[in-house]
Amino acid sequence: MITSMHIENFKCFKDFDIELGPFNVLIGPNDSGKTALLQAILLPSVFRGGGDTLSLAHVKDQLSVDLGTEILHGGISAAKPMIAIAQVSPDGIQDQIVVRSDHPTGKRWRVGSEGNSSRAYPPLGKVSQCQFDPSRLREPVELSHGLDRDGLGVPAFLARLSLNHPEARDSLQDAFRRKFPFYTGVKTIPQREGNADALHLRFPTIQKQELPAASVSDGLMVSLGFLAIAHDPEPPSILLVEEPENHVHHASLKDIVGTLKHLSADKGVQVILTTHSPYLLDCVRPEEVHVFAKDEEGAVHSRKLSDHPEVEGLKKHFMTGEIWTGLEEEEDFLEKLRGSK
Repeated sequence: MITSMHIENFKCFKDFDIELGPFNVLIGPNDSGKTALLQAILLPSVFRGGGDTLSLAHVKDQLSVDLGTEILHGGISAAKPMIAIAQVSPDGIQDQIVVRSDHPTGKRWRVGSEGNSSRAYPPLGKVSQCQFDPSRLREPVELSHGLDRDGLGVPAFLARLSLNHPEARDSLQDAFRRKFPFYTGVKTIPQREGNADALHLRFPTIQKQELPAASVSDGLMVSLGFLAIAHDPEPPSILLVEEPENHVHHASLKDIVGTLKHLSADKGVQVILTTHSPYLLDCVRPEEVHVFAKDEEGAVHSRKLSDHPEVEGLKKHFMTGEIWTGLEEEEDFLEKLRGSK
C-alpha cells in the first residue's frame, strides 16, 4: 500500500506531498491534478526490472496512457522531475520507490528502490485502472481478451470465471441479482465472427426473455464492470478509478462505493478514485477525501477535507457531500486548507 508520495516538477506538481490510506477520494475542480496523480502512480508500474530506463513512448504503449508533451512543471528550464512513493507491504516491510528523469525534456525515466526491501518488480505490485465506457463494456470479445481500463473484455472475464472459479462466479451472479432483481443473471454466449468465436453478453429476465447487451442500461453495464473487479480472483494491489459516477444514477453510487470499500477492507486493495459527485462523497468520510487545487503559479496543492477547521463540527450534522458543497463556495476555503497542518 502506498502510504505517501512526494512529487517534484512533474506536470502540475512543483513540490507536492500527499499521505494516502486504504481508501482515498480525490476531489477538486477540473485541471487540478487529480488525473495527474493517478498517472504518477501508474508510471512506476511499467518497469519490469531494477535499473530499467524507459521512454514515454514505451509508457504509452504499455499503459495506453499518454502523459502528454508537457511533462516538466515550469518547462525544460526547471529541475528534473522526480516521483517518490513510500509504501508498506502486507507483511510490514517499508521501502520507497523513486522514479526520476535525467533527460532534459523528461522523456526518459528510470526507477530505483530505497529502503530495507528487496521487493520484486513491478515495484508497486499489480496496479489496475478503470474508467468504464458502457459501449466498450458491451462489445463482444474472444475468450483470451483481458479486462481493459475502459471495460472492454467483460464477457471474456465472466466466461473465464465460470470455467476456473465457479464459486466467484456464483457470488457475482448473486450480487448482480440483488442489485438488478428484474434479471435472473448474466450469460456469455459464443458466436462465430470471422475466424474466431466472440463472446456476447445476454441478460435473462424474470419474464423468460433474454436481452442482448444493447438493450440494457448504461448504468447496469457500469455496475457489472465494478462487480467484475470485485470478484477478480487475483485482485490488484492498487486500483485507480476515474469518475465512477459517469453513466450511473446517483442512487447506484452507494452500491458502487460499497463494492470498492469491500475490495479495500476485505481484500486489501488500495483504492484511489477521482470524482466530481457530491452524492458519491455522501458515501465516504471527510478523512478519506483529498481536496486538490492549484495556486497562483499553477502548482497543485492537496489537503484532506477533514483538515478544514470547520469540518469536525459540521460532520455531526451534515453528510460529506453537503459539507463539501457548502465549503467549496467559501472564498477562503482553499486558503484555510493550505494553511492547515
